[in-house]
Amino acid sequence: MKTISLTLVAALTAACSSTPAQPPRASVTTVGAQTASLDQAQTFGFGPANPPAAGFDVTPRALEVQRRLSALVESALEKRGLSHAADNPDLVVKVSAGSGAEDQKLAGRGNETETTPRGFISIDVYDAETGAGLWHGTGQADINPSTIDDALLASAVEGILARFPTRTESQ
Repeated sequence: MKTISLTLVAALTAACSSTPAQPPRASVTTVGAQTASLDQAQTFGFGPANPPAAGFDVTPRALEVQRRLSALVESALEKRGLSHAADNPDLVVKVSAGSGAEDQKLAGRGNETETTPRGFISIDVYDAETGAGLWHGTGQADINPSTIDDALLASAVEGILARFPTRTESQ
């Protein structure tokens, strides 16, 4: 009986102390134009999508991601003090999404490879008057091809726009 109790306590301790599985994360990169000022912008609108990066294709699933991406970007920009304007916006936002796969060599197994499904998103912000690029951000992540991970998509948008300027009322 003592052995069973000790085994049960050890198993529960190991289960409680194990590290919970980390949610999937996107790797993001951003670039803001050095000479551009976003401080004066008050409104934004959406333009036609840019094509995804090389190695990623536009698929029906990617188009659904793009639709969800637009709603997330709109919300994120509104939180940063900008207003959505259908006519004559100060900024034009273009989003894109794509699906692809990455071949990875399996360790210790000769030349065998495993294909990992990958997703790509980008957010580009342009000056509506001049067309000059003001902000470019991308995100990539391993994805589950059978479902769209809305939490992963939202965290990628926040990561991409984390350093995007916030407009205050005094501006």
